[in-house]
Amino acid sequence: GNTIHFMPPKFSKDNKCRTSDLDAVLNVCSSGEVRGILAVFNQTDRDITKSISVPIFYTNLCNVEVIPPPYKNCLVSMVENPIYGEYPPPFPVDSEEKLFTPDKVTGTSANYVLVEKQVDMPPSIENVGEVTIVDEQGRESRVSYDSNANINIDISLKSMSYTYFIIKA
Repeated sequence: GNTIHFMPPKFSKDNKCRTSDLDAVLNVCSSGEVRGILAVFNQTDRDITKSISVPIFYTNLCNVEVIPPPYKNCLVSMVENPIYGEYPPPFPVDSEEKLFTPDKVTGTSANYVLVEKQVDMPPSIENVGEVTIVDEQGRESRVSYDSNANINIDISLKSMSYTYFIIKA
């Protein structure tokens, strides 16, 4: 499957071994019973309870016919890695300040969306369809997705903990 790191860690300025918010990764597969595995990490020094928007287009479970365009302020952000420095290559990058082109970076297949090609997110139409998610305790529930192919999941994590969800066909 493919991995979508839609909520990359933002390192804390006070403690370089901690982040300032949640970190979330979605592994997707467009066929089979299990279409996605969502892992959410709380690497902060505080408990966090919030709702997160999870992009599920690539699970092939939504009736959205067009790939949602890259929306402003949701793809690339400045993420500084104070521990590992410049290797591996700095990813993601702020496309307004740096542009990676094949002649500048070798050995990578990363694609960067330029800010000029990002669009304002249209108002979503809620409850276009539903998907089944299973939490780490094995409890199944139906969750509605919107016209932008996103589901909202309520997360409550203690400091330095994680949880996961399985998205099923």
